[in-house]
Amino acid sequence: MNLLQRNKLSIVIIIEVCFIIAFLASPVWGESHTHLFSNGIEAEIYTPQTIIDGMIERDEDGELLLTIEDGWKYSLVADPSDSSIVCKGDGRFYPHTEEDIVAALREVDLDGVRMDIRVEIYLLPFPRRGFLRSTACGSKIFLTPGVYKLMPQVSAFFITHELGHCFQNIYLPKANEEEWRDYLILRGVYGDPDYDCQSVHSNRPVEIFAEDFRYLFGGELSKYSGGIENPDLDSPENVDGLEEFFVSLVAGEGAQASLVPFDGAFSISNYPNPFNPSTTINVLLDRELASRNPVVDIGIYSVDGALVNNIFHRKVSDTDLRVEWSGETANGSSVVSGVYFYMIRAENYIKTGKMLLIR
Repeated sequence: MNLLQRNKLSIVIIIEVCFIIAFLASPVWGESHTHLFSNGIEAEIYTPQTIIDGMIERDEDGELLLTIEDGWKYSLVADPSDSSIVCKGDGRFYPHTEEDIVAALREVDLDGVRMDIRVEIYLLPFPRRGFLRSTACGSKIFLTPGVYKLMPQVSAFFITHELGHCFQNIYLPKANEEEWRDYLILRGVYGDPDYDCQSVHSNRPVEIFAEDFRYLFGGELSKYSGGIENPDLDSPENVDGLEEFFVSLVAGEGAQASLVPFDGAFSISNYPNPFNPSTTINVLLDRELASRNPVVDIGIYSVDGALVNNIFHRKVSDTDLRVEWSGETANGSSVVSGVYFYMIRAENYIKTGKMLLIR
């Protein structure tokens, strides 16, 4: 290595060290905190200073390495002049602030329904090499810094979108094939080869889901862009039943948790599901229960627990009961597309099922 090369290398190292020191001295950083919100979100936020102090070290090649407590490791891009950074901005990185993230999380509102979500949020001081955009994995959210000072609405946009991924991981995991199908049907992309996990980013179902969550339930700042990432899809508020579907993923679980435990006295189902214009609810009673000629009650409820229609209330003696619902209220009005619950009562036994009406 000649003298000129050594001088260049020394200058690069000095610049990088000064760059890191400038971050360490930044007054916006603080210690990590746990934040609890009335909407049910619990967020452990790791600030840039916390990350630099306890999670970053140099590997054997001199690269900055981020190590998360449970063994996750990422190489970091410490210099904005790195070839992987397409837009150099003003020559430094600007992390998201804890204040902006907390404000955005506080504004998330699932139509008043309390969620049960715990997330770990990493306000990265430097971007991860190979991951130059914010991402969520499981319950971890990594927010990538900008190359210009970030406006609060930008932070609100990204944290609410990534929270949508965490919401999906908890309440609609991809292993739940039936409800994933229901969601894709609602979104009008079911069976379309242009919309799968290998498609361009905006066409991937999980990204559409996260954008729907952000747009429907985020605060006003998170909607500053005026639309969703994929302009070819209908805006979420124009999709009948979509908002109710999201709410039902949480409200439905809460409703079922309050019911009398099912002990095999009867089983229920409905077909078709999704349906239009009608579906048949099937109730198969245990022989001993049927022999007592119980009064069976079947009610249809919206996701907020309101009774839509009581479609059956009488004594039965057969073990096999089938009742049709044509998507109408008690006064004969047609209900809108969306998720509905049917609740069956027989003596002290109660059970509910979920169905999706698509008009």
